[in-house]
Amino acid sequence: MLLSGLRRSDLCGQYKELAITSKYFLSAAVALLFCSCDSDVLTTTLNESYSCESADKINNEMLRLVNAARSEARRCGDETYEAASPIIWDITLEKAAKVHSDDMAEHDFVSHTGSDGSTPGDRLINNDYVWDVSAENISAGVESSEEAVAGWLTSPGHCANIMHPALEEIGAACSRQSGTKYVTYWTLELATSY
Repeated sequence: MLLSGLRRSDLCGQYKELAITSKYFLSAAVALLFCSCDSDVLTTTLNESYSCESADKINNEMLRLVNAARSEARRCGDETYEAASPIIWDITLEKAAKVHSDDMAEHDFVSHTGSDGSTPGDRLINNDYVWDVSAENISAGVESSEEAVAGWLTSPGHCANIMHPALEEIGAACSRQSGTKYVTYWTLELATSY
């Protein structure tokens, strides 16, 4: 599976896009953003009646579900991950996730690249989150945190993002736009700050 990633190239927030075809890795000198390529985005059949859960419910459910997944060893594709430490909710990551979910809903697309060309790393910095390592999972056409996380755990790249032991914080959001291809648009930001 071809993965897209980002790397800090300097302290001014400049990034270089990378194509990574090897196994996931993390180096102390290089922080990578792991995310599945756009063709791997999880989507489902359109249902105009779908709605997003409230922000509070997403906060509570997403944190509970991701920590439950991390609490036990798991196989993500060809990789096996040991149980990982619990993560905490971060309001700044939630804001960055909301910006991207709103953008995808408003412009009717599903991609890690924003309609303005922004990357996941750009969105974190634009929301004043100074990250060391980060990851983004996106999904569309699902109605609950439970459906989103269940789908991500069946996708090797998304699952690896959830299980990655270096990630310590999350924030998530869902945006709804009737008349669009998928109606609901989900973003999960996972990161560790400096």
